[in-house]
Amino acid sequence: MGLHFYDSSTDSFETQKVRLQPASAISQAGIPCVVWAEDALSFVYFVPTSLFTLQLFVPDESVEAAAQAVTTLLPYQRMSTPMPHLTEYSFIDSDKPNCFPNSILLELCTPKDRKSDDDSETVLIHPQSYFSFAVSNHDLSVSLDGFPSSIHFPTRTAFLDSIITTILDPPLGFRHQKLEHSLMCYLGYFITYTLRNQPRVQPSGDLEAEHASVLANLKEENRTFFENFIRNTSKGWSTEVQARREILERLG
Repeated sequence: MGLHFYDSSTDSFETQKVRLQPASAISQAGIPCVVWAEDALSFVYFVPTSLFTLQLFVPDESVEAAAQAVTTLLPYQRMSTPMPHLTEYSFIDSDKPNCFPNSILLELCTPKDRKSDDDSETVLIHPQSYFSFAVSNHDLSVSLDGFPSSIHFPTRTAFLDSIITTILDPPLGFRHQKLEHSLMCYLGYFITYTLRNQPRVQPSGDLEAEHASVLANLKEENRTFFENFIRNTSKGWSTEVQARREILERLG
């Protein structure tokens, strides 16, 4: 089956409005907010993905206030335990650590007969530092027509930099493979659906022009990983981590 590319989101504006209600509640509280994960991929980059947990970045010091804004204005409540898809594979770590220990997880508590099919059943509010993102730096984000200007979405370059940094410099201090698999999925989506020109590597050995442009705009320490991903020449996670660290050391 061939790929289908889109020039607009496969999710309607009405769906987007319902999905982003928690982000709007955070915005109304005066807290800057960046939409992440599948909602950003679909609404801004037209990736035909399903929508799962709504994931949002806020300033580290505003995580509690953001959760309070959502639970005050909307029918959400805190979850005391992580969902299974957020915990590590048991065959890797029997303790199954949560990949987002410093984030707040909310669940919708509307009765079933009053729920909208577009409601996000769960919301994750992340401290921005976990993903090496600065929500107040608007050079890293874009807004979406029809929504408050305080709700932002990562630019393609910022999204890629955040993904690569989180994979190669795990904020937990160890490699959480279930989280890594999700991030690699996002990376694959981005490259497949926003970098459509083929072949990616020209007969001369150079990258195709748009791929080369994206590479040049990434942080220097993340370029090797991205280029190896495009060329399918990666020698594994440990080697990529070491290469990135050597670049950072050279950069001081």
